[in-house]
Amino acid sequence: MKLFPGALTRRALEMAAEGGLAPLVYLHPYEFVADRSFHVPMSEMTGMGRGKRAYWAARQAQWHVAGNRGVMGKLRRLARDWRFAGPMKGLLPG
Repeated sequence: MKLFPGALTRRALEMAAEGGLAPLVYLHPYEFVADRSFHVPMSEMTGMGRGKRAYWAARQAQWHVAGNRGVMGKLRRLARDWRFAGPMKGLLPG
């Protein structure tokens, strides 16, 4: 959802519903912010080599920055036509 146009996400949800599946939108808390507030500095990534630290630094940029600024707008637009059922834990029996 973060990296794709909203229309593509909307179409994927529609296709799931048309196929008899419950459309789900799953987002992590860090996907709602783009300020790196969940960022772990490379200096704190102890016990791993330089290459592995660089890899995880790049992955954090992917998770914590790329596409995050548009997430709330996309959710608002989806909410115009879709009813959100809330957290998944509320949908499970027991």
